[in-house]
Amino acid sequence: MYWRIKPGQEEAHQPDKFPCFIDARREKKGIFDVYGLPCEEYPGLVKVACHGGTPCNPNHRDLLDEDDSWVIDQVKQNVVDTFPGLEPEPAIIESCIYTMTPDDNPYIDRHPKYNNIIFAAGFSGHGFKLAPAVGKAITELVTGREPTYNMKPFKIGRFDTLAKL
Repeated sequence: MYWRIKPGQEEAHQPDKFPCFIDARREKKGIFDVYGLPCEEYPGLVKVACHGGTPCNPNHRDLLDEDDSWVIDQVKQNVVDTFPGLEPEPAIIESCIYTMTPDDNPYIDRHPKYNNIIFAAGFSGHGFKLAPAVGKAITELVTGREPTYNMKPFKIGRFDTLAKL
């Protein structure tokens, strides 16, 4: 969701002044995280959206099986409570879909059967934030070096000890 900046508030919401953020205050109440980014894609707007939402079929993402108005309502409330310099109604709403693993962590591992295959997938909507560390981890896997990071949380078999892979 992209939110119009109120007249006179433009300076405070410029990309060099409006921070990237994740607001997890509502998570304790069972509500998803809200995040924000300065927006250069749509001049005069900033992005404030949720990390989560209604499951959908990626082949028909605009034909939701469930009512997703609650998502918009939750983000609206966050904007009203937190950002008085933004209009209270979203100017643009765009669907964003991503793969989700049960624990929100990606798979970064060597294929258990084919040692020459290394994969990194399932980034649950936040892979771009992890790119430098993932690049380093994959490089270490490819070159056979000792991992800098604990790779156990990213193993393919972490959910099912009977996995066929």
